Amino acid sequence: MKNFKPIIVAAVIAAFFTSCEKKAVIEGKISGRPEAELIVTVQGVRTDTLKTDAEGCFHYEIKPIDSPRFVYLNMRSRRIGSLIALPGDQISFTGGDRGDCVIEGSPESEKLSEAEKDFQAYYTATLIADTREELARAYLDYYRKSVSFVISNPGSLASAAVLMKELPDGLPLFRQSTDALIFRNVTDSLKAVWPGAPVVKALEKETARREGEMEILARLEKAEEVPFPEIDLPGMDGKNHKLSEVRSKMTMLYFWASSAEQNMFNIDALVPIYEEFAPRGLEIYAVSLDVDKTRWAGVVRGQKLPWINVCDTRGAASPFIGLYGLSSLPTIWFITEGAIDTSASVSDAESISRYLDSKL
Repeated sequence: MKNFKPIIVAAVIAAFFTSCEKKAVIEGKISGRPEAELIVTVQGVRTDTLKTDAEGCFHYEIKPIDSPRFVYLNMRSRRIGSLIALPGDQISFTGGDRGDCVIEGSPESEKLSEAEKDFQAYYTATLIADTREELARAYLDYYRKSVSFVISNPGSLASAAVLMKELPDGLPLFRQSTDALIFRNVTDSLKAVWPGAPVVKALEKETARREGEMEILARLEKAEEVPFPEIDLPGMDGKNHKLSEVRSKMTMLYFWASSAEQNMFNIDALVPIYEEFAPRGLEIYAVSLDVDKTRWAGVVRGQKLPWINVCDTRGAASPFIGLYGLSSLPTIWFITEGAIDTSASVSDAESISRYLDSKL
């Protein structure tokens, strides 16, 4: 009998620590989706696949959990819920497969849900927009709402999600150099509560990057002459190509990404323009913000783009978004005599040709 005592004691201790293990619990119900597959993603990693019961209910636990976790519920390749789970949370989620939901028991999740609704409104506006002006207005409205949200909730983890938001075109929602001040306010507020949380560490890193970018811009503004910020990125041959080393009368600095729309712009607009004006002194330095270098290389090779092509796989985290004031893709700048021609205003093939014809 003596031999069993250590085993019993060990079992009791294990049971005690298991009962004390920190966890977050999600009790959910998805209307009209009985016995349906539900994919759970935690911190950007697919974690589990669940199946709702006959009434559309599900139960999910995150354990152990010692810091905040961003949890996303997906059904049929569609996100139906975004949550922020904290240690000890008992979250109630009721929703449908179209993203409409009610969340209780988690103030942070409720704030994140509010922010997600603003994004959905913006996304819907972009789908029905017919002109670039309408797209610009939709973005500006969403940006202003997001700034207001973040300023009102500096200590909320939902604000971190809003600050790090990327838009469908691959650019960050917060892309102004002065946004670094907003980043710093939220970062310092969250560090006081969750200093070791992965999301806070990521936000701190991004804040430092943006502050460095803002400092560079401040120095450029004080300089007597303002040359273009240097770009030195790898091209198709694997070697780096500097923007400052381009030898031409006129350099078109072209920021883009390999979306279907921009691929058509390459073929329909830029290739004919390049063929016409390259003999007169034009060179194009094309900077792709694709994070997938293989996809970028495939497009360049497939379309046989004849100009200088480089890729910044940092995508939305590229410092050139702020340094060159990118608000959308594609964006075009013209460089002549070592400086950017800020008087150039182009939006389509016709205006690009008209500008070049007047300069070359």
